[in-house]
Amino acid sequence: MQLQVEYVDISTIKPYKGNAKEHPKEQIEQIKKSMQEFGNIDPIGIWHNEIVEGHGRYMALKELGETQIPVIRLDDLTDEQRRAYALVHNQLTMNSGFDLDALKIELDNIGEIDMSEFGFDLDLDLGEDDDLTSEKHNKLSNDFIVPPFSVLNARSGEWQDRKRYWINDVGIKSDESREDLQVSGSAVGSVPGFYDKKAKCEAKLGRKLSTKEFQDNYLADYMKDDSTVKVTNDGSLLSIFDPVLAEIMYKWFCPLGGSILDPFSGGSVRGVIASLTGHDYTGVDIRKEQVTANIEQGKHLCEKIMPKWVCGDSTHIKELVTVEHDMVFSCPPYADLEKYSKLENDISNMDYKDFIVAYRSIIKNTCELLKKDRFAVFVVGEVRDKKGKYYNFVGDTVQAFKDAGLQYYNEIILMTPIGSLPVRARRTWRTRKIGKTHQNILVFYKGDIKNIKNVFTDNSALDAIKEEKSLDI
Repeated sequence: MQLQVEYVDISTIKPYKGNAKEHPKEQIEQIKKSMQEFGNIDPIGIWHNEIVEGHGRYMALKELGETQIPVIRLDDLTDEQRRAYALVHNQLTMNSGFDLDALKIELDNIGEIDMSEFGFDLDLDLGEDDDLTSEKHNKLSNDFIVPPFSVLNARSGEWQDRKRYWINDVGIKSDESREDLQVSGSAVGSVPGFYDKKAKCEAKLGRKLSTKEFQDNYLADYMKDDSTVKVTNDGSLLSIFDPVLAEIMYKWFCPLGGSILDPFSGGSVRGVIASLTGHDYTGVDIRKEQVTANIEQGKHLCEKIMPKWVCGDSTHIKELVTVEHDMVFSCPPYADLEKYSKLENDISNMDYKDFIVAYRSIIKNTCELLKKDRFAVFVVGEVRDKKGKYYNFVGDTVQAFKDAGLQYYNEIILMTPIGSLPVRARRTWRTRKIGKTHQNILVFYKGDIKNIKNVFTDNSALDAIKEEKSLDI
């Protein structure tokens, strides 16, 4: 494709109705100021007179009263290519930030142009101990997988690449044996391109579908085999534990080569990641079919250290597990958000009052199997009751560990992918429900805090799978 700049009447081109990039008023004002300061030196990319990239510039030029504007034609792209390029063009600019040291030097050397009008912080202060510079940030990532900050970003491209590696390249299949779970979570918020898939299905059928009908009857047919998002047989969202999060938590809070106890093992992810990063793992799950599926995964993926999965009720975990462990790590049922089985002792089937009684008992008994001067980490999230009120599950979890004799040591926020939340947020806002895009990682410590440095003496990255593909972020 040979690109040539030409000038056309602004009235002859039109915005793309499916444009996913937001252009708030303040950004348009900044674009206008940029054009007034530097001129309009960036042609708009159009495809058969429809804008592919440059919607913000188009809006600014209209407000400035321009009639003849520069464009480049991208008509040689296919329809799919122009859709993809519109997204890629915007995403690539967001995949990296500034070298803050270099940025400060450049800002300091600009005197007459007010860079604050374009969103730059002129008071940028990089102290000697500031860990936000690129070099220091990368060093932290090399040492800790991701910087050990209180907010983890599972939305980042690096995180998602690493997640795809574990699931697709390594071959973890944590959804096996879980296809028939009764799940109240919706796939709408997590399945990429949910509404595009729905539109394609409607076009094929020649009729409109409700979200529920599409989710229940057709969604699975539109999911890619290598998708990291999984759905149940009725099309509902199936929660799959994030392997990157397991990898990070083991590195941060389990001694090198230590053993991990998981009272709510669920799928195979946490056990497989433990094995492949050099740890012994014991997980307990109440569903026999889940344990059987996990063991088959372990035989296939874990050659050196076979994870141990035990079928049983974790209320009696001290009868199922007889040795102490170096770390407790789990993601319990979020009350009744997912019903894992119809077994009488499955706490996901209980009302919240009975659930908490059993949950507290499991935490207490599990913590008795945790060695002294060791960490327990639970990944939880708030859950609403049938009337829409929060149960305070996070607070109840903290209190349960405190009552078990552990100290509440760290809280980490896991920022989860947004999915189609912007579409749903308007609907939930009618009742003033805030769109939830995070989970809580609660870290507890058993023993004397002074001894942490004696037990955790090595902060170097554990390169568990290293020959064919690097996992460094």
